[in-house]
Amino acid sequence: CNFLEPDEDVSFTPPGSHYPEVDTVSAIPVLSFDRKKAYLQEMIAAAKIDPRITRVERVGLSQVESETFLFNSLGLELHRQMAMISAATTVVAVENEDEQLAGEFELGSSFDTIDFTTIGKKAAENGLDKLGAGPIETAELPVIFTPDAVLDLLGLLLPSFMGDQVEKGTSTLKGRLGETIAVDDFSLYDDALLFGSVTKIPFDDEGRPC
Repeated sequence: CNFLEPDEDVSFTPPGSHYPEVDTVSAIPVLSFDRKKAYLQEMIAAAKIDPRITRVERVGLSQVESETFLFNSLGLELHRQMAMISAATTVVAVENEDEQLAGEFELGSSFDTIDFTTIGKKAAENGLDKLGAGPIETAELPVIFTPDAVLDLLGLLLPSFMGDQVEKGTSTLKGRLGETIAVDDFSLYDDALLFGSVTKIPFDDEGRPC
């Protein structure tokens, strides 16, 4: 067993902190194969809303339960559980020579909270909306982004928010604490206790309270 040299920038979380109570689901009843198959068929049927949807590429349904124990040499002992359902549909939309792949997914804390029909229908609508897309002339235009488009844009920025990237000096936000980096009417919150979220957690992977 090898030991690393002490690093003043690395520290363990001591015990004694107050941790919030979270109302996440810790277990979900297991459904029969036939019941799950019926949910998948529901998404497939809902996706066939237009003849331009030539095929349903994929439907998926998963049930995940996780349990985390966190201990350190300072006496910290933490435990958390989480369970969730995810369902997704991917379709292919075709019009003339234009072929587009699109999808939709949803997370929930139980099978009853997932709207399987809406997932299939929305996947089809996303595919149909892509048909006929093409380049436009360069211009300054008002744009309304869909939630998925916003997530794609934020995905490009996420590495800059990582603490290790800041420490390494590779983050574009290094040294800009307190500085406005976006338009005034845009705010971004990292809230592990967000109301309605199925992934709420009382502490992070280092044992810090959320």
